[in-house]
Amino acid sequence: MISVCLPIYAQPIAWLAMEGLCEQITDSEWELIIFEDEQYPNGIDFYKQYEYRLRIAGCFRVIYKYSPERISLSRKWKIMAQISHDKSIGILMQGGDNYPQPIRIQTAADKLMTHDWISSPQIIFYHVKKKKTILYRKAGIGVGSDMAVRKELMLKLPDEVKWSSVDSWIFNLINKLKRLKIYEDITSDWKNGVATDGANRISLQRHKMFYNPNPPFYKTNISMRHCVPARIADMLKKYEP
Repeated sequence: MISVCLPIYAQPIAWLAMEGLCEQITDSEWELIIFEDEQYPNGIDFYKQYEYRLRIAGCFRVIYKYSPERISLSRKWKIMAQISHDKSIGILMQGGDNYPQPIRIQTAADKLMTHDWISSPQIIFYHVKKKKTILYRKAGIGVGSDMAVRKELMLKLPDEVKWSSVDSWIFNLINKLKRLKIYEDITSDWKNGVATDGANRISLQRHKMFYNPNPPFYKTNISMRHCVPARIADMLKKYEP
């Protein structure tokens, strides 16, 4: 089984991640761990509205954690790993403002049986205010979209406070612990998911790439509507952060 971990910091757009998790296609058992902190939490009742659909998608339990104090993302990941189910083999790192492609959980559950780290080198970013898309593409670095890691490695992270570039921090640290067996997903599954910009409080500089993209960001003709179901595309088009 696998643990889907969802750290949230003042992100009303968390509905996007929840909708994608409700549409997962998997025969693997999984749990969902949500960790909110400080100001403007969505609150447990917001997440409870998805419980029935999550169960249909194979989620056997939902854990909600809230801290009135601000907790760094680096510490959130480790805390969520610590409270995950004893039988969980891996931590799926789900962004609160991203729509996961529908077999993301199944891929992670399968590949973490034989690999330490998985990621996809490509993803479409959609800016919710500018209504524009760009392509992120950078292979061979380990860090990308759809990341997941063996649980025992996440548990070895130090109690260090990191607010930004946390994905790279995690990857570089665990890569020093052991020679990682990495699965880089080069299938086209990434085309059925989308990452968003303009509605979170961490990645504040990426918006510039939508007008003048520089590698690893590229212009693209792939629209957000190509990546998600029509209902979700309509919700995103109407969404105003």
